[in-house]
Amino acid sequence: MHIAEINTMRVLILQFTDPTQDTPTPLFSHNIGVLCSCLKERKFTASVVALNGYQPGKLRAAMIENRPQYVLVDMPILSATAARRTIADVAWQFALPVAVMGHYPTCQPSRAISIPGVSALFLGEYERPAVDFLQDVRSQFDSSGLQGVWLNTAEGLVKGAPRPVETNLDSLPFPDRDVFDYGKIVAATGEAAFKAARGCARWCGQCINDIYVDLHQETNNVRRRSVGNLLAEISDVIARYEGVKRIRFYDHAFACDLAWLREFAARYRSSVSLPYSCYVPLEDVCAETAELLASSGCNRVDTMIGSGSRFIRDEVQTIHVSNEQIIGGCALLRQCGIDIFADVYVGLPYETQITFEDTINLVAKTQVRNIRPVIYYPLTGTRAADMCRENGWVSGRGEECYWRGRSVLDMPSLPARSINDLAQKLPSMLKRRRGLRIRQWLSSVFSAPKNG
Repeated sequence: MHIAEINTMRVLILQFTDPTQDTPTPLFSHNIGVLCSCLKERKFTASVVALNGYQPGKLRAAMIENRPQYVLVDMPILSATAARRTIADVAWQFALPVAVMGHYPTCQPSRAISIPGVSALFLGEYERPAVDFLQDVRSQFDSSGLQGVWLNTAEGLVKGAPRPVETNLDSLPFPDRDVFDYGKIVAATGEAAFKAARGCARWCGQCINDIYVDLHQETNNVRRRSVGNLLAEISDVIARYEGVKRIRFYDHAFACDLAWLREFAARYRSSVSLPYSCYVPLEDVCAETAELLASSGCNRVDTMIGSGSRFIRDEVQTIHVSNEQIIGGCALLRQCGIDIFADVYVGLPYETQITFEDTINLVAKTQVRNIRPVIYYPLTGTRAADMCRENGWVSGRGEECYWRGRSVLDMPSLPARSINDLAQKLPSMLKRRRGLRIRQWLSSVFSAPKNG
């Protein structure tokens, strides 16, 4: 290998997207974008290719176009099967080394590192470990023992200790958006997306956040960018990509720090002056939170109502929020003129006719018009998924059900087919929730033969 080639090592990142899409396009990922910026600072050439499932033809085209020397695979839990097959092709057909990163390798590291063709695995937040590892590969140094890296060697598996999370988020470069062809994303949506924080203060039973918390031995893993750093990135993106009409903050901790939110509200309107949306847990909403959001330009909040059953929220989802907090949080946001878009889960463990009616009644009391029914899917490694498997409720249906909006649970009170029906009819049921006809239909659903 020539010296020039060593200094400009080519890295290809494979990103798995919705397999129901006809034409896969890269989805903006803050973490992948930051990784690409870090790599470019160290004189690597980084590119991102989206695959909507196992796509050997597109993979071959990507290999020919990018001529990578190392391949990184971002592995979502819900695309693990497609990723396994793709990794095999990269390793055996193209004879290239592969490292895996993302949610699946972090939640199931022993399984991920054992995939044929995988040379290395990055645990948790992968930007720093990946750059350190690739620098060692380029320099032909021994990478054994690097923090945050598991390595398959001739002598066996070497597990590096977990790397401490990055606490100073301002020290990270802005994400490289060109690798996602970001101009096309803005042209299609009119929106630019940002992360203000990393981590989450909650331990929801259906979520993988507690795996990350346990990995790093942190009681609260929320870290936040300074307001100035965030506003500088927003201004840079607006200047570089024509057509940005609104901003979206898609981390789950955006509004949970009132002191930070006060500073943001005071500076955002004069610096950016574009409407924005964000995610806000309803238990975090107080009068001041709602007023700060509205005064700074927030006209939409995404949130989760979850289930109307307090038992399911407490024991299955472990979100510990009362009906009063949910209803009150929605009222405060609505009074400030903020539109609410809420996820409502259907088919959670222990769902019954009574719990589903509780959900209908609670959602009606919130007066939220924009409801998104979400069919629960048991993510491997989460507490709620373990509960489902211990009870024998998980059918043999695979991850394709998630992408097609179908349940994989067959509970004694509610088979998958009935869960699918409930999710489809939830919006119409909310419009006429008190009628005898709807109760009769629900009774027929919950008394249907349990053959799935």
